[in-house]
Amino acid sequence: MVNGKRTSVRLEPAMWDALVEIGRREGRTVHEISSDIDLDRPESSLTASLRVHIMSYFREAATAEGHSKAGHGGVAAGV
Repeated sequence: MVNGKRTSVRLEPAMWDALVEIGRREGRTVHEISSDIDLDRPESSLTASLRVHIMSYFREAATAEGHSKAGHGGVAAGV
């Protein structure tokens, strides 16, 4: 369900796993995350918007600040 409507999207298993992981980390359901993305998406499809959100979420976590907040090791200088 996305914003109270039944819908379907086709994502690769790794993308579903990543979306579930985001939900776990954020304390939200896949439905809640998908509904928010649906409301904010531009003209692109929901599937494309979900992929971009997933990539952006983990890309942000891969920054030096994101690593620090997560308690990960250091990041190579200039990367």
